[in-house]
Amino acid sequence: MGEDGAIAVVDRSTTSFGLEILRIRSESGDQTVALESFGLSANVKGRLALDQVREIEKRANSVSGVSSPVLLRLHGVRRLDGKHFVEREDLPGGVYLVDYLKDKTAAPQTVVGWALALAGLAQEYEKAGLDLRGISDRNVLVAEDGTIRVVDPGVAVILRKLRGDSEDPDNFIAPEGAYEDAWTTASDMFVIGILMYEALTGVKPFDDPSPENIRENIVHKKHTDPRYLNPEISERVGRVVDKLLQKSPEQRFSSLNELCLELQSIIDQSDFTSAPHEREALERARRRAGASDKVWKARRWLNRNRAGVLVAGIVVLALVVLRILNPPTPPVVTPEMTADEVVQLYYVSLANSDSVVLEQVLSDEVQDRSAIINRASAVHVITKMQDIQFMTAPVIGTGETRPVLRPYTIEGVEIQSLGQSEQDGVEVARFSATYTETYVDQGDMVTVKKRDELVLKRIQSLWKVTSIQGEELEKERVPLGFE
Repeated sequence: MGEDGAIAVVDRSTTSFGLEILRIRSESGDQTVALESFGLSANVKGRLALDQVREIEKRANSVSGVSSPVLLRLHGVRRLDGKHFVEREDLPGGVYLVDYLKDKTAAPQTVVGWALALAGLAQEYEKAGLDLRGISDRNVLVAEDGTIRVVDPGVAVILRKLRGDSEDPDNFIAPEGAYEDAWTTASDMFVIGILMYEALTGVKPFDDPSPENIRENIVHKKHTDPRYLNPEISERVGRVVDKLLQKSPEQRFSSLNELCLELQSIIDQSDFTSAPHEREALERARRRAGASDKVWKARRWLNRNRAGVLVAGIVVLALVVLRILNPPTPPVVTPEMTADEVVQLYYVSLANSDSVVLEQVLSDEVQDRSAIINRASAVHVITKMQDIQFMTAPVIGTGETRPVLRPYTIEGVEIQSLGQSEQDGVEVARFSATYTETYVDQGDMVTVKKRDELVLKRIQSLWKVTSIQGEELEKERVPLGFE
């Protein structure tokens, strides 16, 4: 640990999130380093300070072998003016990402480059037996040339008790690490997705005015499509962000190498921004995007208020909320919508078990139309009652209970257009879609990878699904372990 010595303070400042930053130069003037205060109250003394110092010195030794131009070298700890500081490599002119994005977003090509740099850093950490736990927009800096550098995120983890919420830790965790100490390479990818989303849209995907809601959002809430918030983003970049932010680690990229290859391919093909016709469709979708957020907030309110409500009151409340969530509405499918939008709407309404929308999207020509709509209605009611009553079931051999799983979910939908044509004077569009369907059957959790072939026709100026031919690609059954 460095002590007060013959040094000169070149610059002294305070970040927007409250940390004191000093740039110092030795008396010989041959080296400049940066110092970050331990916490909002830098006068940390006694046993607590000693423990933090030891941990940071140990961390500095651990990351010393990480070979990456993205990482700002961590030197250890220095005492200055009676305060403890983290000493690291200096980055003159560098701006913390949270401040860089304060009044703007970054260009998609810039964000893809940043994501590739972060993924490369994560690979080097993985080789060293480390991870990026603790990374956030408050330890990523933007250099004067537009590239990014990273302060070792392990410092934020070590100093969390001293820094409190100044590092905004809850917004930068993965679902699997939200309520237990679980972190893997897939978790690193999830947080890279959060940083990409924030840089592209200017908002964090799971942020909430009430901080206590953020972790719940990360675990349960579906993020808004980033392209709704920034229609300039290409479909391919949007797919990368969406895949990184999947709740299940298995649904993200299979490895950091796969992520790097995809990001490099986007750079090589300059596939950063959307076409004009895509932006028009996304602007319309953007205006409809707020509905799902209202539904989520209503569900969360029910979950948090059910304990004080009598059973009779719960039933009445359920009926009221169901009425709120499914009020009489104008037609959802309109003449302005494209075939692509209607296909997307079909899978969104299928995932949300929205029978009202399915009735509008599916034409009478669809085989099993009634069965699809009736199943959605049943799942919708079951899901609402689970939300209201917080249903649980005993786990075999443990004496514990856990929440009853959702009866039906869809994840990872990828849609591909197969072209449009005209048949007998009617416009026809064809699509293929792959997705993962999960449902409970006779005590098993069934996961099915599926592929659909869809045909849409413009009927009385409205695009409608007229045919769905599905096939199962993979299927797996796993016992749930409930009594």
